[in-house]
Amino acid sequence: MIPVGVIGFAASYNTLMGLAEAAGFAPWLAPVVPAGIDGAIIGFLALDLYKTARRTPWPLLRFAAHAMTAATVVLNAMEGAVVKTAADLAGHGMPTPARMLWHGLMPVLFVVGVEAVRRQIVHACHLEDGTGTDRIPLHRWILSPVRTPRLYRRMRLAAVRSYTDMVEREQALEGYRVWLTQHLGGDLSKATDEQLLPMTMAPRGYTVEEALALPAQWKAEADQRAAEEAERQAESERQEAERKALAEAEEA
Repeated sequence: MIPVGVIGFAASYNTLMGLAEAAGFAPWLAPVVPAGIDGAIIGFLALDLYKTARRTPWPLLRFAAHAMTAATVVLNAMEGAVVKTAADLAGHGMPTPARMLWHGLMPVLFVVGVEAVRRQIVHACHLEDGTGTDRIPLHRWILSPVRTPRLYRRMRLAAVRSYTDMVEREQALEGYRVWLTQHLGGDLSKATDEQLLPMTMAPRGYTVEEALALPAQWKAEADQRAAEEAERQAESERQEAERKALAEAEEA
Protein backbone atom coordinates (compact mmCIF):
# COMPACT_ATOMS: atom_id res chain seq x y z
CA MET A 1 0.00 0.00 0.00
CA ILE A 2 2.96 2.36 0.40
CA PRO A 3 3.59 2.70 -3.38
CA VAL A 4 -0.15 3.06 -4.01
CA GLY A 5 -0.40 5.77 -1.36
CA VAL A 6 2.66 7.65 -2.61
CA ILE A 7 1.54 7.58 -6.24
CA GLY A 8 -2.05 8.43 -5.39
CA PHE A 9 -1.22 11.37 -3.16
CA ALA A 10 1.46 12.64 -5.55
CA ALA A 11 -1.05 12.66 -8.41
CA SER A 12 -3.72 14.17 -6.19
CA TYR A 13 -1.34 16.84 -4.89
CA ASN A 14 -0.81 18.52 -8.26
CA THR A 15 -4.50 18.43 -9.04
CA LEU A 16 -5.57 19.88 -5.69
CA MET A 17 -2.84 22.54 -5.81
CA GLY A 18 -4.09 23.72 -9.20
CA LEU A 19 -7.68 23.78 -7.94
CA ALA A 20 -6.59 25.69 -4.82
CA GLU A 21 -4.93 28.34 -6.98
CA ALA A 22 -8.03 28.55 -9.17
CA ALA A 23 -10.18 28.87 -6.04
CA GLY A 24 -8.32 32.02 -4.99
CA PHE A 25 -5.93 30.73 -2.35
CA ALA A 26 -2.75 32.80 -1.92
CA PRO A 27 0.24 31.60 -3.96
CA TRP A 28 2.11 30.61 -0.83
CA LEU A 29 -0.93 28.79 0.61
CA ALA A 30 -2.05 26.84 -2.45
CA PRO A 31 0.80 24.26 -2.21
CA VAL A 32 0.00 23.70 1.49
CA VAL A 33 -3.75 23.04 1.11
CA PRO A 34 -3.47 19.63 -0.64
CA ALA A 35 -0.75 18.57 1.80
CA GLY A 36 -3.09 19.41 4.67
CA ILE A 37 -5.97 17.46 3.12
CA ASP A 38 -3.90 14.40 2.25
CA GLY A 39 -2.07 14.57 5.57
CA ALA A 40 -5.38 14.70 7.45
CA ILE A 41 -6.63 11.63 5.56
CA ILE A 42 -3.48 9.69 6.41
CA GLY A 43 -3.53 10.88 10.01
CA PHE A 44 -7.19 10.03 10.57
CA LEU A 45 -6.83 6.58 9.03
CA ALA A 46 -3.61 5.85 10.93
CA LEU A 47 -5.18 6.94 14.22
CA ASP A 48 -8.27 4.85 13.47
CA LEU A 49 -6.10 1.78 12.87
CA TYR A 50 -4.17 2.47 16.08
CA LYS A 51 -7.29 2.93 18.20
CA THR A 52 -8.88 -0.16 16.64
CA ALA A 53 -5.82 -2.20 17.59
CA ARG A 54 -6.11 -0.78 21.14
CA ARG A 55 -9.80 -1.83 21.31
CA THR A 56 -10.87 1.81 21.61
CA PRO A 57 -12.22 2.64 18.12
CA TRP A 58 -13.80 6.03 17.46
CA PRO A 59 -16.00 5.85 14.33
CA LEU A 60 -15.79 9.60 13.74
CA LEU A 61 -12.15 9.27 12.68
CA ARG A 62 -13.01 6.76 10.00
CA PHE A 63 -16.01 8.70 8.75
CA ALA A 64 -14.01 11.93 8.62
CA ALA A 65 -11.22 10.26 6.62
CA HIS A 66 -13.74 8.77 4.20
CA ALA A 67 -15.52 12.10 3.82
CA MET A 68 -12.26 13.89 3.03
CA THR A 69 -11.29 11.10 0.63
CA ALA A 70 -14.65 11.43 -1.11
CA ALA A 71 -14.08 15.17 -1.43
CA THR A 72 -10.62 14.50 -2.87
CA VAL A 73 -12.04 12.02 -5.39
CA VAL A 74 -14.73 14.51 -6.45
CA LEU A 75 -12.20 17.32 -6.86
CA ASN A 76 -9.86 15.10 -8.85
CA ALA A 77 -12.73 13.92 -11.03
CA MET A 78 -13.81 17.52 -11.63
CA GLU A 79 -10.31 18.32 -12.74
CA GLY A 80 -10.40 15.35 -15.09
CA ALA A 81 -13.62 16.65 -16.62
CA VAL A 82 -12.00 19.94 -17.63
CA VAL A 83 -11.08 20.14 -21.34
CA LYS A 84 -7.65 21.73 -21.64
CA THR A 85 -6.11 20.97 -24.99
CA ALA A 86 -6.96 21.46 -28.62
CA ALA A 87 -6.91 17.70 -29.04
CA ASP A 88 -9.67 17.45 -26.48
CA LEU A 89 -11.70 20.08 -28.29
CA ALA A 90 -11.24 18.24 -31.56
CA GLY A 91 -12.40 14.99 -29.98
CA HIS A 92 -9.04 13.25 -30.36
CA GLY A 93 -8.17 13.22 -26.66
CA MET A 94 -9.26 10.85 -23.94
CA PRO A 95 -13.06 10.90 -23.34
CA THR A 96 -14.11 12.92 -20.32
CA PRO A 97 -15.51 9.96 -18.26
CA ALA A 98 -12.23 8.11 -18.68
CA ARG A 99 -10.27 11.22 -17.62
CA MET A 100 -12.47 11.53 -14.52
CA LEU A 101 -11.88 7.86 -13.69
CA TRP A 102 -8.12 8.22 -14.01
CA HIS A 103 -8.04 11.28 -11.79
CA GLY A 104 -10.25 9.81 -9.05
CA LEU A 105 -9.02 6.21 -9.03
CA MET A 106 -5.88 6.34 -6.87
CA PRO A 107 -7.46 7.80 -3.69
CA VAL A 108 -10.14 5.11 -3.86
CA LEU A 109 -7.52 2.36 -4.14
CA PHE A 110 -5.67 3.73 -1.13
CA VAL A 111 -8.82 3.74 1.03
CA VAL A 112 -9.70 0.20 -0.07
CA GLY A 113 -6.23 -0.94 1.01
CA VAL A 114 -6.53 0.79 4.39
CA GLU A 115 -9.95 -0.80 4.94
CA ALA A 116 -8.40 -4.20 4.22
CA VAL A 117 -5.73 -3.52 6.86
CA ARG A 118 -8.39 -2.38 9.32
CA ARG A 119 -10.43 -5.51 8.71
CA GLN A 120 -7.38 -7.66 9.37
CA ILE A 121 -6.64 -5.81 12.61
CA VAL A 122 -10.23 -6.21 13.82
CA HIS A 123 -10.15 -9.90 12.96
CA ALA A 124 -6.86 -10.37 14.81
CA CYS A 125 -8.25 -8.56 17.87
CA HIS A 126 -11.33 -10.78 17.88
CA LEU A 127 -9.18 -13.91 17.64
CA GLU A 128 -6.98 -12.69 20.47
CA ASP A 129 -9.98 -11.87 22.66
CA GLY A 130 -11.78 -15.09 21.77
CA THR A 131 -14.70 -13.17 20.26
CA GLY A 132 -14.09 -13.94 16.59
CA THR A 133 -17.13 -15.12 14.66
CA ASP A 134 -17.04 -17.18 11.48
CA ARG A 135 -18.91 -15.99 8.43
CA ILE A 136 -21.34 -18.19 6.58
CA PRO A 137 -19.76 -19.09 3.21
CA LEU A 138 -21.13 -17.32 0.17
CA HIS A 139 -21.92 -20.57 -1.62
CA ARG A 140 -24.39 -21.52 1.13
CA TRP A 141 -26.30 -18.27 0.64
CA ILE A 142 -26.49 -19.04 -3.07
CA LEU A 143 -27.37 -22.73 -2.82
CA SER A 144 -29.80 -22.41 0.10
CA PRO A 145 -31.25 -18.88 0.04
CA VAL A 146 -34.26 -19.76 2.23
CA ARG A 147 -32.72 -21.75 5.09
CA THR A 148 -29.44 -19.86 5.34
CA PRO A 149 -30.98 -16.64 6.78
CA ARG A 150 -32.61 -18.76 9.49
CA LEU A 151 -29.26 -20.41 10.18
CA TYR A 152 -27.59 -16.98 10.37
CA ARG A 153 -30.27 -15.69 12.77
CA ARG A 154 -29.96 -18.69 15.09
CA MET A 155 -26.18 -18.52 14.96
CA ARG A 156 -26.18 -14.88 16.05
CA LEU A 157 -28.95 -15.16 18.65
CA ALA A 158 -27.33 -18.22 20.20
CA ALA A 159 -23.89 -16.53 20.17
CA VAL A 160 -22.36 -19.50 18.32
CA ARG A 161 -19.08 -18.20 16.88
CA SER A 162 -18.06 -21.26 14.85
CA TYR A 163 -19.85 -21.92 11.58
CA THR A 164 -18.76 -25.58 11.66
CA ASP A 165 -20.15 -25.94 15.19
CA MET A 166 -23.44 -24.41 14.08
CA VAL A 167 -23.73 -26.79 11.13
CA GLU A 168 -23.09 -29.74 13.44
CA ARG A 169 -25.80 -28.47 15.80
CA GLU A 170 -28.28 -28.17 12.94
CA GLN A 171 -27.45 -31.67 11.73
CA ALA A 172 -27.88 -33.12 15.22
CA LEU A 173 -31.18 -31.28 15.68
CA GLU A 174 -32.54 -32.47 12.33
CA GLY A 175 -31.42 -36.01 13.10
CA TYR A 176 -33.20 -35.90 16.45
CA ARG A 177 -36.34 -34.54 14.79
CA VAL A 178 -36.34 -37.41 12.28
CA TRP A 179 -35.74 -39.99 15.01
CA LEU A 180 -38.49 -38.57 17.24
CA THR A 181 -40.95 -38.52 14.37
CA GLN A 182 -40.24 -42.17 13.60
CA HIS A 183 -40.37 -43.04 17.31
CA LEU A 184 -43.87 -41.55 17.55
CA GLY A 185 -45.13 -43.37 14.49
CA GLY A 186 -44.72 -40.47 12.12
CA ASP A 187 -46.81 -38.00 14.16
CA LEU A 188 -44.63 -35.38 15.84
CA SER A 189 -47.68 -33.79 17.45
CA LYS A 190 -47.77 -36.67 19.95
CA ALA A 191 -44.45 -35.55 21.44
CA THR A 192 -44.40 -34.26 24.98
CA ASP A 193 -42.97 -30.90 25.98
CA GLU A 194 -39.93 -32.69 27.37
CA GLN A 195 -39.34 -34.52 24.08
CA LEU A 196 -39.66 -31.23 22.17
CA LEU A 197 -37.10 -29.46 24.35
CA PRO A 198 -34.27 -29.70 21.75
CA MET A 199 -36.43 -27.87 19.20
CA THR A 200 -37.67 -25.39 21.80
CA MET A 201 -34.26 -24.56 23.24
CA ALA A 202 -32.23 -24.61 19.99
CA PRO A 203 -32.83 -20.87 19.27
CA ARG A 204 -31.45 -20.14 22.75
CA GLY A 205 -28.15 -21.84 22.03
CA TYR A 206 -28.73 -25.30 23.50
CA THR A 207 -27.51 -28.42 21.75
CA VAL A 208 -29.66 -31.54 21.58
CA GLU A 209 -27.73 -33.16 24.42
CA GLU A 210 -27.90 -30.04 26.60
CA ALA A 211 -31.65 -29.65 26.02
CA LEU A 212 -32.39 -33.29 26.81
CA ALA A 213 -30.32 -32.99 30.01
CA LEU A 214 -32.34 -30.01 31.24
CA PRO A 215 -35.15 -31.97 33.00
CA ALA A 216 -32.63 -33.95 35.05
CA GLN A 217 -30.76 -30.73 35.81
CA TRP A 218 -33.94 -28.96 36.86
CA LYS A 219 -34.94 -31.92 39.07
CA ALA A 220 -31.51 -31.97 40.71
CA GLU A 221 -31.68 -28.23 41.33
CA ALA A 222 -35.21 -28.56 42.74
CA ASP A 223 -34.09 -31.41 45.03
CA GLN A 224 -31.14 -29.32 46.17
CA ARG A 225 -33.41 -26.35 46.92
CA ALA A 226 -35.79 -28.63 48.83
CA ALA A 227 -32.91 -30.09 50.84
CA GLU A 228 -31.58 -26.62 51.63
CA GLU A 229 -35.06 -25.48 52.65
CA ALA A 230 -35.48 -28.55 54.87
CA GLU A 231 -32.10 -27.88 56.43
CA ARG A 232 -33.04 -24.24 57.10
CA GLN A 233 -36.37 -25.36 58.58
CA ALA A 234 -34.66 -27.89 60.83
CA GLU A 235 -32.14 -25.27 61.96
CA SER A 236 -34.98 -22.83 62.67
CA GLU A 237 -36.84 -25.47 64.72
CA ARG A 238 -33.67 -26.33 66.64
CA GLN A 239 -33.05 -22.68 67.49
CA GLU A 240 -36.69 -22.27 68.54
CA ALA A 241 -36.42 -25.35 70.78
CA GLU A 242 -33.23 -24.01 72.37
CA ARG A 243 -34.88 -20.65 72.97
CA LYS A 244 -37.87 -22.28 74.69
CA ALA A 245 -35.63 -24.48 76.79
CA LEU A 246 -33.59 -21.44 77.87
CA ALA A 247 -36.78 -19.53 78.72
CA GLU A 248 -38.11 -22.45 80.83
CA ALA A 249 -34.76 -22.72 82.61
CA GLU A 250 -34.84 -19.03 83.49
CA GLU A 251 -38.40 -19.33 84.85
CA ALA A 252 -37.41 -22.28 86.97
